[in-house]
Amino acid sequence: MANILSYIKTVTGEFVLDRRLKKLKRNKKAINLNEAKTVGIVYIVSIRKVFNVIKVLVKELTTQKRQVMAMGFVNRNSIL
Repeated sequence: MANILSYIKTVTGEFVLDRRLKKLKRNKKAINLNEAKTVGIVYIVSIRKVFNVIKVLVKELTTQKRQVMAMGFVNRNSIL
């Protein structure tokens, strides 16, 4: 029963994501960090030191004119 619910959630999520991606239109261009209004950081957390370094980096990059978002991936239940 859990497998069926998991499958339904996955299929539904992929369907919704595909519909939203088809509507998404964006202009891509390369700009330097000083001109950026938003910055995204995606990283893998293997040890706590990596998490702390990214945390400091996010604080340094964040200004009134720039929004910074970070998303880390942890491949275990807790950070060492």
